[in-house]
Amino acid sequence: MTNPYHDKITRTDDFWDMDGLLPERKSRPTFSRDTDTVEVAVPGSASQDGGEAIPKREESDKLRLAREALRKAEEKQKLRAALAFGDGETSLPPQEAEAVPLPDAPLDTYVPEGNPLIESVTVKPWPTRYSFYESFRKHALRYADKTGEPCRAVPFFSYTPQYAQLSKEQLRYYLYWRTEAKAGRYLPADYAYLLLFLYEIINLPDRIPPREGVELLCKLWEAYRETYPKLDRSLAEWVCDYCLVHHLAPPDRYYARFFPAVLQAASLKEFYVGYDGSAASPYASALFSYCSSYNWRSSKFITPENRHLFEKHVRGAFLYAWGKAEAEHKTVFAPIGKGAMVHAVTTRDAFGGALCCFDQKRRLEVSYLACSRSVELRYTVTDTVKYAENQVRGLLGIRSRFHTPNLPMPLRQAVDEYFAPFKKAQKKEAAASVPAYDALYEPERSQFSLDYAKAIEEQAWATTERLVEAEETEQAGPALEGEKTSPKGALSVALPLRDGEPKAESGEGTAEPPSPLPVSAAADYLSQALALCLNEDREGFSALARTRRLLPDALAESVNDFFYDVIGDAVLEEGEEGYRVVSDYREDLIQWMKS
Repeated sequence: MTNPYHDKITRTDDFWDMDGLLPERKSRPTFSRDTDTVEVAVPGSASQDGGEAIPKREESDKLRLAREALRKAEEKQKLRAALAFGDGETSLPPQEAEAVPLPDAPLDTYVPEGNPLIESVTVKPWPTRYSFYESFRKHALRYADKTGEPCRAVPFFSYTPQYAQLSKEQLRYYLYWRTEAKAGRYLPADYAYLLLFLYEIINLPDRIPPREGVELLCKLWEAYRETYPKLDRSLAEWVCDYCLVHHLAPPDRYYARFFPAVLQAASLKEFYVGYDGSAASPYASALFSYCSSYNWRSSKFITPENRHLFEKHVRGAFLYAWGKAEAEHKTVFAPIGKGAMVHAVTTRDAFGGALCCFDQKRRLEVSYLACSRSVELRYTVTDTVKYAENQVRGLLGIRSRFHTPNLPMPLRQAVDEYFAPFKKAQKKEAAASVPAYDALYEPERSQFSLDYAKAIEEQAWATTERLVEAEETEQAGPALEGEKTSPKGALSVALPLRDGEPKAESGEGTAEPPSPLPVSAAADYLSQALALCLNEDREGFSALARTRRLLPDALAESVNDFFYDVIGDAVLEEGEEGYRVVSDYREDLIQWMKS
């Protein structure tokens, strides 16, 4: 008898059985792990003692023609190389490097002459021997003295050009182009031809004297750098290495026209900036070229008409000032200490990136003085350049000027000495160009008299009282009355307190008031105007301007023009409430007024 309840439970449980809904899995074949060999006999096959030989595959006509063409091409290439070099050599030696360590003893150690920034140079051999460029030197020696005849240009491309890569026509044009280049006639040529000649100069110092070689390198550099700009990066390093290896001074006369590009591309910049035989101080020439943070050549005041003045006098003043410091046995670094320049040592691989045979490859250790690693030195050089530009602007009548607070006084005075003859000549020219009728407007010249000066001042004050309106007189009255009624008829202006001095408060303090600065009645009104600005008496400054029948702006400009010869810069600047003394020159002006 069936149990309905049990059947219901069974059907319910089977509902959750998912195995029947899944697809049937395919069985994976199994392989035996037994690796022993077995002999399998195939029914109907030949006996093991001997079977039929595999028939030889017949070569198609296309394959046969291809093989024949390849063989002829190889023979043609061998014949071409034999014609080019005349010895039948068709390939370079195997490119194998013999990792045989060589002695690390230096080949040469010396101190360069004429470049004080390079302290010493040590030339060492290359640490490992290699032979994959030996055939280049052999071929270069064979063609070193050959000349070429005029022929048509033949294109040539190679990343590392060598003689073995040249066809007969390419070799003929190379010899012709090289002959013309040695004579100073630079024909159009692919970059590979140029590199081949440069490699030849580097690898043949025994056939091409180094002094002649560096001249050829620099002339090729100048002639083709616009066509191939990447020459700047390569030759800036190769020329430096070539000179250091062969004891040569920097050939600055050849790259003077594009010196900024050379300086930017070179890694050892001190090699290029450290020499100038015509300068009073080679150090000064180096610092001027490399250490200034301000690029005066980009000044907005330089025009095609006055560029030669800036180029001549900015550099001339700098070399004069720093050269004078050195000539006076203060050393060129006197304003900031002898240890301003940093001693550095660098190791460089000579002729990096060039095809260079093993016996010409060198490793260089250079000890030098770094120009750009002293912040104080850079500040002083920059301010000297700015101050020199200020003087050139003054000669040209340009009012905008730089502030140079970090420039030491000895260098400031030396720059002024350099420009003094030019200012004197300019004044003579201005006096000579004054029309004759201007003499009628000149003031009368009389002998100095203190009483007469006092009378002039009293008349000036009387005129002031009549011209100034009542309300303006009330505002400026106390200060002007104090100045007018000062003892002995003198104008007394109190100097400002120094930092740290006690201030006397009304009714309490016992500190004495600051001593007044006496300015005699005969003194120049510009000194009075400066004294008023030192005391921040802006109302008195305006009243003095009215007395002179000037605007405050005109009076301030006159003060700046007068004290520019004393301080070397503008001393008054316009603020929110009026004109005030430039804080950088406040102490200097107070000392000058007291003296």
